Amino acid sequence: SRLMIDTNKINTEPTEIYREGGVDEDLSVHPRATTSIRISNGGAGGTGIFRALAKDYLAMITKTTTDQQHDKEGNNNNNNNNNDDDIAPSTSSSSLSSSSSSNITNIMWYRNISRNGHAVLALGIVDMALTYERPQEQEFIAQHQHEDGKGGAKDAGCIFNDHFIIVGPKSARETVPKGNGLDGAIKLLQIVHHRHHHPYKQHEDNDSNNNHDLIFLSRFDRSATHCKENELWQRAGIDPDTDSFFQSHHGDGTSSSYRKHQVFPAEALQLSNDIGAFTVTDWATWLNFCSSSSSTSSLQHDITLEIYVRGGDILLNPCHAIIMEDTMTSSARHFLAYMLGPRGQGVIRDFGKERLGKPFFTPAAQMDFKEDL
Repeated sequence: SRLMIDTNKINTEPTEIYREGGVDEDLSVHPRATTSIRISNGGAGGTGIFRALAKDYLAMITKTTTDQQHDKEGNNNNNNNNNDDDIAPSTSSSSLSSSSSSNITNIMWYRNISRNGHAVLALGIVDMALTYERPQEQEFIAQHQHEDGKGGAKDAGCIFNDHFIIVGPKSARETVPKGNGLDGAIKLLQIVHHRHHHPYKQHEDNDSNNNHDLIFLSRFDRSATHCKENELWQRAGIDPDTDSFFQSHHGDGTSSSYRKHQVFPAEALQLSNDIGAFTVTDWATWLNFCSSSSSTSSLQHDITLEIYVRGGDILLNPCHAIIMEDTMTSSARHFLAYMLGPRGQGVIRDFGKERLGKPFFTPAAQMDFKEDL
């Protein structure tokens, strides 16, 4: 069974450590490491995207170091290629502190929801927080500015776009219509809400597909996913702060129809699959979840859910890099420039295609998928 981690807990230790050759399973910093690049992010890290970016980036700087060493030895005078074209123009590979051939770089991912990512960034535990909730980001940046307006916290730009979806039990197909964007989300939430306040009456034909309760699972943790869920309920004319649908009815603190589980996206999706609940999740987490049920996976499980709502600007979920300008190291700046540049954006664009034939994310400049998903 999957370990359930409370998203309210601020994670100050790395969840994964990447270095040349792959993932460090022991989560130990290499004793000869002179460079550490530390990233905080919630759900996307679980898909393996930072592992893929780290693998490509480390290969790039290793090649750069080798080429520079050849230049010094006079063996490569006519082939000086330091990959500057692969990264954003703000940082060139010549500024890397890792130009020594003896250097070992660790890239670390810390698993935190957006608001906790900002907390570890402020504490100096990480170099950048890759987060999704614009109001939280703006509040954090405003609170961490110098009086002269120079330095402090900054939004360094969009790294990639994820995309919210609403999934639910296959058994509810005849009760809940599928749809797109805001209209589809509103119809679905209103039906779930109505069924709670107006329980079904047994049909004469005893059709079990139409006579079941509709359950909604919420992460209820002020994460970007929970904030989006609340926004959708409000757009549907239903107030999460006052409506009895959201209140506790059972002795264990759960509602008969609205279940609250403060866990990360993958765990929330697994719980929804187990109990047959509707939930707001994201395309990348869903695709990763489906891939783990394939016949080639050791984590096989029966999928009881399917997508009911997707698409539209309302469900776009851009991931931005929030940094502290004064304290960010040159190595972290270089990795950020790599992610923002053509090479990193290419890794993001293609991530998932080789394994599943479908992309997990879209690059920063591409709002929606070009492929038919």
